[in-house]
Amino acid sequence: MYAYRTRQEFFASDRSYGRDPSRLFSRPRPPRYKDYDGEIAIRFPRPRMSQRKGAVVLPRTVGRH
Repeated sequence: MYAYRTRQEFFASDRSYGRDPSRLFSRPRPPRYKDYDGEIAIRFPRPRMSQRKGAVVLPRTVGRH
């Protein structure tokens, strides 16, 4: 969703620049995204995690209780 929205905003600003270049400082550049190698870092608050028999136990639900 985020990538789609940023791409649409880029094309809209590029069309705007084509119609009236004085409205923007320079030609819009396409959005850049971080490299994705298949791993995502997830942060849990410390009290929500526990350790049993050498393994980290994560909560079944995250958010409101």
